[in-house]
Amino acid sequence: MKVSLATRYGVIFALLAALIGSAVMLVNFYYLERYSQESTSFAQQQLTAVMEKQLINDAEIVTETIANNIDVAVYNLDFSEMYRQLSFLNEEGDVLYAFIYDSDYRVIHDDTAEAVRFGQSVKPWLPDTVPRDFSEYTQKRGRFVHVGRYITAGGERIGMLSVAISYTGAEEDIRQFTAGLASKSLTLQKQITTWLLVLISVGLLVAGIAVFIFSRRLLSPLRALAEYCRRYADGDKNMVFLLKRDDEIGQLAEALEEMRTAIALSQSKIEALAYQDPLTLLPNRRHFNRAIEDMISASRERRRSAAVVFIDLDRFKEVNDTVGHVLGDQLLKDAAQRLMHCLRDLEGHYLNKPEFYLARLGGDEFVLLVQNYSDKAYLRTVAERILATFKAPFTMDEHRFSLSASVGITLYPDNANNAIDLLKQADIAMYDVKSSGRHGYRFYDERMDVDVAHDLMIRTDILEALTTGQLFLVYQPIVNLKTGGTEGAEALIRWNHPKKGLMNPASFIPLLEKSELIVPLTLWVLRQACYDLKHALLPLKPDFKLSVNVSGKATEDEMVRHEVTELMQRYEIPLNCLHVELTETSLMENLGTCTRTLQAWNDAGADIWVDDFGTGYSSLNYLHQLPINGLKIDRSFVEGMDDPASLRIVETIINLASALHLEIVAEGIETAEQHETLKRLGSHCGQGYLFSRPIPLEEFKARLVAEVERANETS
Repeated sequence: MKVSLATRYGVIFALLAALIGSAVMLVNFYYLERYSQESTSFAQQQLTAVMEKQLINDAEIVTETIANNIDVAVYNLDFSEMYRQLSFLNEEGDVLYAFIYDSDYRVIHDDTAEAVRFGQSVKPWLPDTVPRDFSEYTQKRGRFVHVGRYITAGGERIGMLSVAISYTGAEEDIRQFTAGLASKSLTLQKQITTWLLVLISVGLLVAGIAVFIFSRRLLSPLRALAEYCRRYADGDKNMVFLLKRDDEIGQLAEALEEMRTAIALSQSKIEALAYQDPLTLLPNRRHFNRAIEDMISASRERRRSAAVVFIDLDRFKEVNDTVGHVLGDQLLKDAAQRLMHCLRDLEGHYLNKPEFYLARLGGDEFVLLVQNYSDKAYLRTVAERILATFKAPFTMDEHRFSLSASVGITLYPDNANNAIDLLKQADIAMYDVKSSGRHGYRFYDERMDVDVAHDLMIRTDILEALTTGQLFLVYQPIVNLKTGGTEGAEALIRWNHPKKGLMNPASFIPLLEKSELIVPLTLWVLRQACYDLKHALLPLKPDFKLSVNVSGKATEDEMVRHEVTELMQRYEIPLNCLHVELTETSLMENLGTCTRTLQAWNDAGADIWVDDFGTGYSSLNYLHQLPINGLKIDRSFVEGMDDPASLRIVETIINLASALHLEIVAEGIETAEQHETLKRLGSHCGQGYLFSRPIPLEEFKARLVAEVERANETS
């Protein structure tokens, strides 16, 4: 076969063209692959940096928000509210741990319903890198962000909230995004390769030009997207990841824009959570902190006065515990609506319109800032109108609730010139109203600081006292008035404070009864008294009767309800040897919760006694309804038996007890004349300084041993 020269040269040219084209194709493919990888890697790095920074910021905001919202619960040791607030963390992502602890690194709450680690050291659960000087921190370790923020009340640091939040989910999003980007890039590479092969068949020049044009056209959007990522990472929140393309790169741009929109929406929700109370839609504590600073600045510039009004709903926790959090939350929303209507009404009745700002600090606490008011008398009007707002009962789901409010007021600049002191003083004034019986208002004055400092010391130190041996029991004999023999004793708590010395129970028991701290104290007394009864007293006198005082408020707690029954079983205490005493007043104030609890204790073998009988709401009705076994005549009647009226009261109580087949013990017997009178009237037993002061266990045991020995010698 003859082959023409033209054909040969044509073949050679074609081969050369194919070779050169292939080389050009390989070179272009190599650089395309490299640039695609670099662009993908760069986009991944930029997005990773943005997401990591955003997530750390979100973790800090959420932790600070919860720390701000939980201060009242920590201050009052409201475990249910602490658990409810900590449950919001689980909505933000995977939480490794969440602890609330005090300055001694003891756990106050551990994000469990039972607060099982309460009182334990938190250090074993915290990373080694967390500061041990009780300071705030933010750390990123591995796939977790560790954040610690102070919990403050009235300007005092009462605890620390430490949280570890995982950003594994964000990493998974980035990995999926990177995989998608790589897939898109691979698709583009295959398309480009096909186009290059087609163009090579047309000609090297055309193919080279086409490859160059297509390379530039296809890679420039990736460069643009990388640049957009860089600008977004630098804080340009107005950046839009949109390209006017219908291909895969356009789809990639749309995906990036959807991610940016989702991040922006998430951040807006976080900001709403950070500055608005989600329940009442009022400004929250974080927003209030800004508002009060703005108020101070404006008042200073205009040389005007301003006021901070602290509003706390009375007995809201009791209502919340009775009907549940759903109705409790609705009650808070209705209360907020009433307050806002009240303020709008006040604004409309004055020509010189005052400026109001209402916020919810958390729980049942609201705060009102008042500017542009005329005088102090106007603030009294505001407080009275607020109190009047709650006169009408709240009605919801066929329930009717009566609530009142306690209001504390402080003035700028008369009382203080900074936000921390103003809020603290308004809180102190409100607390002073609470201590005086609730439902009222009071202006702050300096004398209130002393009372609050003492109360805060008691609340703080009692937790340490429960675990460090500062508390102990003493025993006052209960004597048979006819024989003089010891029938039993009353267990009384004493506190040997490391700084204050031996403290009178009257100086701390009433305060603890206003908070949940009465529960752990009651549990401690019950456990110690039953231990002493089993191991020290019953061995000496098998029918020994031990009386233990229990607060009516403590009977609302589930642990206290079950503790008496459990202790009776654990220590095998004989029937009628443990006497549980509740004051008449506390019985009537907690009658709804007491009835079922007292019946369960009585069924378990404990006797129920009414302490200080005759000083509260004496009623034959409740004596008939409740499982009462005995009455204790209050010392005030015994001391006043010289007066015929008091004597008749004592005689009436003894006759009443006899008629109802109840046992009777007279308290406060200090003279032989009182002893003889009570014995004549028919009182079976009594206690008082005539027989013995409250004495330590060992001294009481020695007294009981000597009494048993004398009885044996006589027999």
